[in-house]
Amino acid sequence: MDRESNVMTKDCVEPTLSLTKEFSTHTILSLQSLLPWERLHSLLKTAPRGPESPLAAFDRERPRWIKMLEDTPTREQGQAIASIWDNFSEKSIYPPDIMMVPMLEEVTRTLPNMSPKSLRQIMISMSYLAVDPGPVILEQLAALVAERSPKFDNDSRIYAIHALTVMDALQEHKHGKSRVPLVEAYKVLLNGVKLVNVIKGGHIAILRDGTKWFGCGFSLERVSEDDCSSNFERNVDELFCNVSGDAKSLHSHIVKETGHRIDLTHEFRGRKFHTECDGNTHIVMGTNGSPSHMNGQTILQTGLLRPLLEEPLVRVSQIVFNQKRNYPEYWEQFLHQIGSYPGKTCLFLNGHESPEFHMIGHIDRFAL
Repeated sequence: MDRESNVMTKDCVEPTLSLTKEFSTHTILSLQSLLPWERLHSLLKTAPRGPESPLAAFDRERPRWIKMLEDTPTREQGQAIASIWDNFSEKSIYPPDIMMVPMLEEVTRTLPNMSPKSLRQIMISMSYLAVDPGPVILEQLAALVAERSPKFDNDSRIYAIHALTVMDALQEHKHGKSRVPLVEAYKVLLNGVKLVNVIKGGHIAILRDGTKWFGCGFSLERVSEDDCSSNFERNVDELFCNVSGDAKSLHSHIVKETGHRIDLTHEFRGRKFHTECDGNTHIVMGTNGSPSHMNGQTILQTGLLRPLLEEPLVRVSQIVFNQKRNYPEYWEQFLHQIGSYPGKTCLFLNGHESPEFHMIGHIDRFAL
């Protein structure tokens, strides 16, 4: 995040937020010899309080976290660390760097003792926050999910399927074919799903996404989304058409394979492109209150769309749009550049001085 411009940085899906400066060098060095939970406990007790604190958003939760870490059964069964991860996810806030390492190490330490509920919390939280936990934790998770599968109830099973699907999409984005395989764990969970009990629309969407992403699952009827637009979409559409007479707004594009309605479709000098207009629900925040990166569900949605589009797609965040809305030359450059990308290419718009496009998805997937 460029703090001056308030525009997302190049690594929009790889957060580099650093809050180490909030703690003294002596504190950091003294923590290195402690167990992960002891380091977390010390950080939570010594981090400053008040509106300027890196953990200001969690002033209410911190005493409970400390108490849970001090309770041996709660800590050793992974309930404490699962609750901490869950709270960060609920508020859509990415943990600060100084907490991330011990949070991940504590997951590794307690994972074998976790209940299905805590395991589900960890998976859902990491997937939503678009956390890359590394191969060790992913391999542990995949093995443990397969082993504990009989203990999952139907709801927990479906949410775990969603988490695995998002995690695999994130791994594909970052590591391509070299990622840790999660499909076998997905299949184990899938085999236990009682479809007759699946009545929630959200559950059906989860199973549909998993089927599309992993290439196996249930044959579920697609549901087309309502053809309604937001004020943000209308503003983007109007801006594109106003900055150049060569830009033409086309009818909303429905991806027939999934029923997803792409927000906007335009033609510029004979070449079509699609735009997804991303509001705050697509974004994970940093503890400094600034937007950090796209959440896991948005990365998955993009990965599902990518092979189905004949034209390029670009995601425009409301942050970038609001920052550059009154700079027509910026959007003229945008229109000229977007036409140079081939189909099946998904991009994220960034750039403060001029438009910058960053690939969503592993570069191996594109024939550039």
